[in-house]
Amino acid sequence: MKYNLKLAWAITLITLLSAGCKKESETLLEEKSTTINLISGGAESKAKQALSKEFLWESPQATEARQKLKDQKQSYAISLTGLTYRGYREPKFENSSTSFNSKFVIRDAFNRCAIYFGINTPWSIQAEEKFIKALKEHMQNPANSLIGHADNKGKPSFMINIYNPRTGLNVELNTLVYDTHKFPKIAKISPDQANELAASGIWPSLHHKNRASIQR
Repeated sequence: MKYNLKLAWAITLITLLSAGCKKESETLLEEKSTTINLISGGAESKAKQALSKEFLWESPQATEARQKLKDQKQSYAISLTGLTYRGYREPKFENSSTSFNSKFVIRDAFNRCAIYFGINTPWSIQAEEKFIKALKEHMQNPANSLIGHADNKGKPSFMINIYNPRTGLNVELNTLVYDTHKFPKIAKISPDQANELAASGIWPSLHHKNRASIQR
């Protein structure tokens, strides 16, 4: 009787230990699986972070869209920095008081865009000079992004943008031709347009069927 009782206690103890070990083993396996998932997720997150951010203000979706364009051997946006591109920030146009050919172009731009620069007065020579001065300051401000549209080999095309992420103001500029810029197009663009610009480098005023689609 005493022997049987000891045997029963022994069997019970072994059963409890076995159950405890099994539970601990299952817990460890579950923790290991969770850790693997976290590492995997972290690796994926790090992979996304590793994508080169061309502009500080762009969204992660814009970064991914630009990389997709590169992978597909399509044109994409590039940041134009350094002395090589400094000339793009130097205005090469004249106001209407000194150039008859640009008179109507600049006056039209004034009527449509002067308000973007805080100029709310009717057109006059003085107001136009103020407008041109503000435009030049926008172009020359190093804090504003100089954005190029590059082919699949990274060579910039004729399309240049100078974008202010704080105000949303964008200037579309042709590359220098005979040391002269065509008078630029000026517009306020939305955050979605800015992200498309950061991905493709294409002028926002153009509709391009191959432009990257960015979901916010």
